[in-house]
Amino acid sequence: MEVDVRKRPAHEAKDGKRNQARTARTATVTIQAARVELRGPQRPGGRPGSVQVNAILVREQDPPEGEEPLEWLLLTSLPIKTIKDVCRVIEYYCCRWEIEIFFRVLKSGCKVESKQFEDADRYLPCLALYMVLAWRIMYVMMLSRECPDMSCADVFSEAEWKSVYVVVRKEQPPAEPPRLQEMVSLIARLGGHLGRTNDGPPGPKAMWIGMQRMADLAQAWCAFGPPSTASRRRKKCV
Repeated sequence: MEVDVRKRPAHEAKDGKRNQARTARTATVTIQAARVELRGPQRPGGRPGSVQVNAILVREQDPPEGEEPLEWLLLTSLPIKTIKDVCRVIEYYCCRWEIEIFFRVLKSGCKVESKQFEDADRYLPCLALYMVLAWRIMYVMMLSRECPDMSCADVFSEAEWKSVYVVVRKEQPPAEPPRLQEMVSLIARLGGHLGRTNDGPPGPKAMWIGMQRMADLAQAWCAFGPPSTASRRRKKCV
């Protein structure tokens, strides 16, 4: 199986070990999968029972010179009966960084852990709503990197992009909606992203703060801003 490996700078891990720098590449790996039994550790109160899990071992056989080979040991409750099942687990693991960012937005941006309800029947609908919000923040952030030249009107409402444009640029919005990448940069500036040459693209924190402010600006635009094209058409028809 081929796995895309992202570039990684050298850094010190939490356990004190220093991870070597890694170049971006496509690694060819071998895969082994089996059902294994994990013995419980010895504890003062006695050894707990054994647990059976599905294990997948992913190894890179021929890494580039000077690079550490990939080696992942994945323990899962998902099925591994077919090669398709095993590849699905590996693909899930390859998306782990996006999943981590999603939960960071959900917990730190939407602050779902600070919500207090009397029972789960009230908490679950709230969690479902915030998951949609976290998804939209992630979607806009990643879409602007993959499709920077698409129109921002495909993602944002007229009130959203025009209100942000006026507040950040201090000028009237253009007749045609800006590119998505440009609009995301403006929203990120509301969230504290400076946009300097070496800053890189906006991250999740700048985006969730910026989009929260965008929501307030859009409401103010609808209440106090100039009438939209749709509302002008309605008035003309009347």
